[in-house]
Amino acid sequence: MEQKILAKVGDREITMSDVEFVINNLDPNTRQQFHSEEGTKRVVEELVNQELFYLDAVKNNVDKEEEFLKQYEKVKADLLKQYYVTKLLAKADIDDTEIFNFYGANREMFVDKEELRARHILVSTEEEANKIVVEISGGLPFEEAAKKYSSCPSSQQGGDLGFFSVGQMVPEFDKVAFSLKSGEMSAPVKTQFGYHVILAEEKKPAGIMPYDKAKELIRQHLGGQRQQDIYFGKVNQLKKIYDVTINV
Repeated sequence: MEQKILAKVGDREITMSDVEFVINNLDPNTRQQFHSEEGTKRVVEELVNQELFYLDAVKNNVDKEEEFLKQYEKVKADLLKQYYVTKLLAKADIDDTEIFNFYGANREMFVDKEELRARHILVSTEEEANKIVVEISGGLPFEEAAKKYSSCPSSQQGGDLGFFSVGQMVPEFDKVAFSLKSGEMSAPVKTQFGYHVILAEEKKPAGIMPYDKAKELIRQHLGGQRQQDIYFGKVNQLKKIYDVTINV
């Protein structure tokens, strides 16, 4: 499909592909500012400026200056090295059969930890925590109590902490939270942050990670290993062809 020409500088054309290339290589936060008609216009204007400098540099033989040629050769060498390594590592593809066989032979590597979804209320004193426990036991919904009393940012979500596994919270919190049954509320728990009242909502038992969930993790793992094998295998091969001297 023929590219729409957005601008011309002399005989050099600027297309939408050129604009997209610039935008896609921006920092993600900055990139958002250019996803608009005005953003495209700003990029086109800058590309026009750069083409003007290019044409003027060629006209004045800057591309033939000795210092430029030195820098050009260095950039060319760096680009060639990166391109060659990328091309080499592209051979590291892992097929689904390898992934499935690895999963079958290494299932112990794919154990999902027990997870708990819980809510909590955080206050500064044990007295406050005990009063809140009494209110909840008397009928105040836990979520409302969290919004009313908790000093944790999770209060805005009714104290909801989402799912977490052992080790993600401080030890004192973990110990009590994972000892609760689903739907059970704790007595006040002291940690370095203050006093917590914890409500266990749902537990996911430990088990083997399903194949569909493990598949991409295995692909990355095997792909990384294969890339290393290809890279260092090629390095060792090249060391037999070219003289190498290291003085450090």
